[in-house]
Amino acid sequence: MRVSLLLNREPFGEILAETLTSYWTARMGTPHTVVWGNAHQGQRWWGNTYLNFYAAAGTAPAMFDVLRCEYTTSRIWWKRPLQKCYVTAATRFPSLRWLANSAFAVTPAVPDAERTLVLGGNHRLRLLQPMAGRSVVVLKSRFGREHLDGEIALREALQPACAPQLLATHQAQGWFEEAYVVGTPINRLPAAEETRWKAAAVRAVWAQVVAPSLETVDAAVWSEQLLVRFKALVQRCHAPGGAEILALAEALAVAVVERTGAAGLPMAWTHGDLQEANIVTADGAFWVIDWESAAKRFAAYDFFQLASGGRWTGPGWPERVARVVAGNAEPTLANWLKEMPALTSDATTRRTWGLAYLLEELWYRASENAEPAFFQPGADWVAIHREVQAAREAMLAP
Repeated sequence: MRVSLLLNREPFGEILAETLTSYWTARMGTPHTVVWGNAHQGQRWWGNTYLNFYAAAGTAPAMFDVLRCEYTTSRIWWKRPLQKCYVTAATRFPSLRWLANSAFAVTPAVPDAERTLVLGGNHRLRLLQPMAGRSVVVLKSRFGREHLDGEIALREALQPACAPQLLATHQAQGWFEEAYVVGTPINRLPAAEETRWKAAAVRAVWAQVVAPSLETVDAAVWSEQLLVRFKALVQRCHAPGGAEILALAEALAVAVVERTGAAGLPMAWTHGDLQEANIVTADGAFWVIDWESAAKRFAAYDFFQLASGGRWTGPGWPERVARVVAGNAEPTLANWLKEMPALTSDATTRRTWGLAYLLEELWYRASENAEPAFFQPGADWVAIHREVQAAREAMLAP
């Protein structure tokens, strides 16, 4: 998530300063202080909130390759030259300073700062060090440990080859290192290429993550555990729409349990945010990145998510869910599941699993929107309830 959006959602400047102060102090063994804003003394880092980075003086243009891959490619042909000109100017000195719209200062100076880029993120910051071939992921101050611990647990246990290589972890200090990878998100590629890489990512996630951790659980136990979390969330947040979200969660849980019966429900480790922007490709290879939402869930969650475009903005998701469950969408979830013997399902089972997906997705959206660090925790709960309810109705319609 870009810093331009984070600034509207949370006190991002304060969180960045707290996070980097703690990280650099612990990592370097000497006290460091980071202060957000333009008017402070110390080593200056200039930031572009639209391109989502902070860089110190002397940073070479080659350090920004990962941002150029992401922001200079567009499916709209007439935008490409304009985007390329802007990104080029914004990622090299001295024009980088002129186009910067935020900054922070560090005291004492960070050694070799020109070899590091700081990127904003939803729950973590990322410190890219391309010349060292590594990327450091740091949990943001004021955010829960689940946004780091789940990923580390999954990647240490399963070591998926489709993810960047895990190099080091330090859970107590809230960070880990992985191999630096640079590629273009597939949602910026032509549609045919995007579809091909989606299928490749699905096969990889199935073979390397879901299948090795697959188990069948009692649907009643699974749903009750989720409902306990829903109840605790609603009691903590007190946002409008909480009662409606809890009622919808209970209705979805009852429907899944009734339809599943003694057959049980497949559960496994999942990525949690499998979307086109988190699949990047370069030179015929691809990686699935940003595993911060990793958790054990309904096993086909990632595949329902990717097929229905659950992370897209704008209207239409409820109808897409219904088409995906019915097998009337491209790419078809049914075709993906045919390659997964343990998850292959008929139309009736897919509808049951669609309800399980909606319950997991309701939890994901409601909990994501209710972070205590936000200016307005739970601000979108009414809209979230409305959209998931619409998806449920569309999916169950005759």
